[in-house]
Amino acid sequence: MDSLHLKKIKKVAELDKLYKAHAEKSLSIDCPKIQIWQRGVDEPISVAGSGLIAQSENGTLKFKMFVAETSPEEIQRIEGSRKDGIKAGQIIPDHAYFSITAQALNGEVWSCESFIPSVEYNWGMHHLVISGVLGEIESKNCHELEVAGSSTTMIFPFLFEYPCNSVTKIETTVAGSTSGSSISVNVAKFKCDDSEYIVRADNFWTILTVSKVCGDFESNHEVRICEALAFAFDLEFSPAVIASFCSGESRKVLRSYVNNTSKKSSHPLLSGNHPELSRDVWIIFEKYLKHIAIYTKSYWHPLSGHVMSVLRASQASLDAQALSLAVAVEGILKLNFKGLAKPTSEIMSQIEMLRQLVEKSDLDIGFKKRLEGTIGNLKSPRPKDVLHELAATGLIRQSLAKTWGILRNTHAHADSQDPEKIAELLKDCQIVRTLFNELVFIVIDYEGPYADYSTENWPLRRNVLSGLLPFSNETR
Repeated sequence: MDSLHLKKIKKVAELDKLYKAHAEKSLSIDCPKIQIWQRGVDEPISVAGSGLIAQSENGTLKFKMFVAETSPEEIQRIEGSRKDGIKAGQIIPDHAYFSITAQALNGEVWSCESFIPSVEYNWGMHHLVISGVLGEIESKNCHELEVAGSSTTMIFPFLFEYPCNSVTKIETTVAGSTSGSSISVNVAKFKCDDSEYIVRADNFWTILTVSKVCGDFESNHEVRICEALAFAFDLEFSPAVIASFCSGESRKVLRSYVNNTSKKSSHPLLSGNHPELSRDVWIIFEKYLKHIAIYTKSYWHPLSGHVMSVLRASQASLDAQALSLAVAVEGILKLNFKGLAKPTSEIMSQIEMLRQLVEKSDLDIGFKKRLEGTIGNLKSPRPKDVLHELAATGLIRQSLAKTWGILRNTHAHADSQDPEKIAELLKDCQIVRTLFNELVFIVIDYEGPYADYSTENWPLRRNVLSGLLPFSNETR
C-alpha cells in the first residue's frame, strides 16, 4: 500500500475520532499556540497564549486562552473594544469582534473568524485569561493526493425519516468465526447530475456524503444542499460537522449545536401514508437543488428565504404561520412570476390619463402625492392578478388563490382573530401551504405526486406542466 493511500486512511480515521467526540460532547483540543486579533481597525489588538478548545454540556464550542505576560493597558484595550462607542439598541460594530487561530498538538490549525472575547485577570497568578464562545471552527490542510473529483460529508445532529433503497449488513464474529448477522434497509443512494449521494443514520445523527468523479463543487454547495433538504423534508438542516476533500486540500468544520434526538415534519411534501411513493422525495430534492445550484453566496437563495420563513413559522403560533404564508406566496410571485398579469397598453394609457387629471386638479398637494403613489402602483400587477392568470392556465386552483387573498388581507391588516374560528384558520393555513408548495413546484419544474393539504384526508395530487390532476397509481 503506497504512502499517499495510507495518509488518506489516517485522515479518515482522524475525522471519525473527531466526529465521535463532537457527537458525545466530549471534544477537547489542546492548543499550545493561540492567537486572537481585533477586527475592523487599522491598529488591531493582538494577543497570543496557550489553552484549549472544548465543548460545553449543551454542545457549544468554547475556548480558553492563558496569557502569561500582559499589561494593564492591554487588558483595558480588550475590555474597551466591547464597550467603546456601543450604545444600547445599536448593532454591535465590527471592532468589537475578534478572530482566532489555534494550533493543536498535532499541528492542525483551527480558526474562527468572529467572536466576542471575555477577559479575566488573575492578580494572584499574574496572568490573563481570555475566553469566548465560538459558533464554528474550521481547519484547512494541504495534501499531496491528486484526485480528479471531490467529496463532502455533512453530519446532522438529529435523526429524520428518509426513504431508503440500500441495505446494511452487520456480522458478529467470535473467535474468528461468524456467529450471526443482521440486515437492515437504512441507507439512501441516489444521483443528482454528476454527483452521487449517500444518506445513512449513525446512532443519533444522520450522515450525508456527496461525491463527484471529476471537478470541484461550487462555493457554498453545502448550503445549497441543506436548502434543498429543507424543502424536500419540511425540516431545517444545519450540519454540526462538515468535511470536504478535493485535490490538494481537505477542510473540516465543527459547529456549536443543540442536539435533537429526532425531527419530524408536520407537513411533508409526501406523507407517510404513501410509502410506495417515498422515492419521489429525492426527485423533489434534485429538482430544487438544480434550480438553486448556481447561487454561490454563503446565505440563503432568495427562494429558500421564503421556504425557511414558512418552515420556521410552522413552529410558532397560527397567526405567525398565516402571516408568513401570505407573505411568502406574494414573495415567490414577485421573485419568479414577474412577467405575468402586466397591464395592457390600453390600461396603461388610462392610468396616464388618471395621473394627468390628478396633476391638473385643485386637490391639496399632500393629497396629490398620496394619489400619485396609488396610481403608480396600478402599473404593477397585483399578486392577486398573477394568481388569477396562473389559475386560468390550470397551473394552480382558483379556490386556493381565493383563500390566500382572504388570509393575506386579514393578517396583513392586523384584523382581530376570532378565537372561535381557530379551526377555520388552521384549515386556511393548510390550503395556503398547499398553494405555496405548488408555486415552488412550478418554479423548480417538478412533475410528480405530492400531498394535498387543502383537501380532507390529504390525498395525493400530481403536478404536471398542463395543470394539477388527482393522482392515481395506475397512471404512473
